[in-house]
Amino acid sequence: MTDNLREDILAHDPNRGDLSSGTAISELMVDSVTGLTPRMVWEAEMQKHLSFASRSRSGVALAMMDLDDFKSINDTNGHPAGDLILKRFGEAVLGEFRESDISGRYGGDEVIVMLTGFKKRNTKREELKIQRNLTEKIGVGVSVGIAVWDGHGSLEELIIEADKRLYVNKNK
Repeated sequence: MTDNLREDILAHDPNRGDLSSGTAISELMVDSVTGLTPRMVWEAEMQKHLSFASRSRSGVALAMMDLDDFKSINDTNGHPAGDLILKRFGEAVLGEFRESDISGRYGGDEVIVMLTGFKKRNTKREELKIQRNLTEKIGVGVSVGIAVWDGHGSLEELIIEADKRLYVNKNK
């Protein structure tokens, strides 16, 4: 087994990595709307990375993002328009972060990214930069919250902290 769960699954795929829409492997590995990794995959990857980061003492942070007023987009323009925005959101996230960062769909219009090798810096500045870049790419407001891992605590605790930061920023 390699260090990457996604690669392991694809290597043992009887369809030889066929990610075309509707195949079982595509449903497992790629969220059909956003193009991001689904929760069961990113969660395992993030757990592994936290374990590695603990041993190597490398920096880690978690960014939670969601679309501002997404419900009104769906209510006003319909779910196909909402799905198009979610697709743009997924593409923008994939383009914004490094390949070494672990990204995925958290649920609904929420996206999560583990920032690997994160150096302690001005988190507020990072939140604003990501918010501005994603909002420009998507054309819809994005709220961002970043929690820096202190080397202790669980993935769940880090997610809760990032989610709190997200809602503090959203309410401003």
